[in-house]
Amino acid sequence: IARKRLEIPTGGIPEKLMKMVKPVLSPDDPAMPFVFVTGGISGATYAFDKNGDVRYYLSRTPKQYGIYPTPDGRFLFPERHINRPTYINPHANVMYDMDLLGRAKETYYVPGGIHHWAEVLPGSGGRIIVAAASSLEDRMEDLVIRYDRNLGKIIRKYDLGQYFPTKFQNRCDWAHLNRVFCCGQQHILISMRNLHTVAKIDLKSGEMVWILAHPDLYKGTELEPKVLRPVGKAFHYFFQQHAVEEVHTAQTRDIDCETMEIMLFDNHCCTKRKVSWFDQKDQSYICFYRINERDLTVETTKVFPCALSPTRSNAWFDGEKRRVFAMAGAACAGENRENALIYEWDYDTGQELGRFEIRQGFFKAFPFKIQDRSLEKRLDVKRQFRKGELEMPVPCAGDKKAAVSNLPKLPPRENLVFAYMDDLVLVRAQDHRLEKIFFCGDTIWERDFTDTYQKSEVFAAKIYYVAVPVNGLRAGKYQIAVQYDGNQYRTGKWFERR
Repeated sequence: IARKRLEIPTGGIPEKLMKMVKPVLSPDDPAMPFVFVTGGISGATYAFDKNGDVRYYLSRTPKQYGIYPTPDGRFLFPERHINRPTYINPHANVMYDMDLLGRAKETYYVPGGIHHWAEVLPGSGGRIIVAAASSLEDRMEDLVIRYDRNLGKIIRKYDLGQYFPTKFQNRCDWAHLNRVFCCGQQHILISMRNLHTVAKIDLKSGEMVWILAHPDLYKGTELEPKVLRPVGKAFHYFFQQHAVEEVHTAQTRDIDCETMEIMLFDNHCCTKRKVSWFDQKDQSYICFYRINERDLTVETTKVFPCALSPTRSNAWFDGEKRRVFAMAGAACAGENRENALIYEWDYDTGQELGRFEIRQGFFKAFPFKIQDRSLEKRLDVKRQFRKGELEMPVPCAGDKKAAVSNLPKLPPRENLVFAYMDDLVLVRAQDHRLEKIFFCGDTIWERDFTDTYQKSEVFAAKIYYVAVPVNGLRAGKYQIAVQYDGNQYRTGKWFERR
């Protein structure tokens, strides 16, 4: 009967994204009309079409691991600028439940922080998040956690250091857990890059079900009986892999549920844990394996070679169109550049159907979909939109009030930045140089960050905020003091707790 045209002005696409994607081979019928790219060193998040044109971008930048998609079309956004110091890469300990418009519905505080991956546990009603974390027992990136979003609490931990022989734990980043994949409600697959190992864990019992790796790696250890036995011709061994997940390329689970099929991105590098069976090939691969869980055997079913991508990267399988994607997020890496490549193949014939060159590396890529019309609806934010608690400050022993007032003033050259967000006091500084924060009122409260120290020069130059919750403090005004590079200072900064 009538039609009215509405024009909604938006900001322009950033210049760096205008020529980000170059189609090398455009598929006639792409299984991914829109590709969603996220993470990487600069952490850009955007979607592009089959012509390479960017059609969506998120102006806020997450941590370098990118966003974590959830089944309801939303995603978990790890805060890039607020972190928890660790022995190497600082971890995001503030995370938002966000939609494609950038609207945050809830905020989650995760003690200890998370890193490479997080996803919703099936059957939990979106309540339970399974994520990669760190034990922080002088070890890093070797812990799986189950986090209850309703309670804002970690309800169970799976410390990989308790599963594997101590001889493997000869370095801080000994496992480098880079993917956790939920196989239904009871099991997870984990990928440990620095062990060239994929494993399956029973979430209920906490037991290791099986291990996929070269048998020689675990020969003579207590885990040797758990290692899958390779069968079939030309078995393909992977090295420093990423992104393991269960797939269904055919009737992969029989009536007795004895078999399963998995897919992973084989980066095919051997720099972190050198082994004698590395074949020196200068390529990466998408690999498919079929596993008989009764006989504990495994066979290679498909292998798709692509350009060498030394780090990051993932794979994607479209079962309906039977397409395979290699998301080579660090392909063409060189001294002064780091590009990426995305491939599309026909799973059955192996024919390459599409290829895109990306001018900036990324962590992962997957289909971009808007599942429903939820973005048109008003977002209802509950009163209790913050869930969980970070590590709380503790009262200092004795009366230090007079001592604090006599401290020297923090030199301006140190350039610390102070902020107050919700129930957090934030202080921005270079990694591990800020050792303690004091809140000085009727009682002196202390948050000590010296439980870890930096073991890698790569991350020592990072600058970020550390967060200290103050909701447990009595109402009143508090002066902020710090211990910085071994010396204590008054900062001249105050905050009021109402």
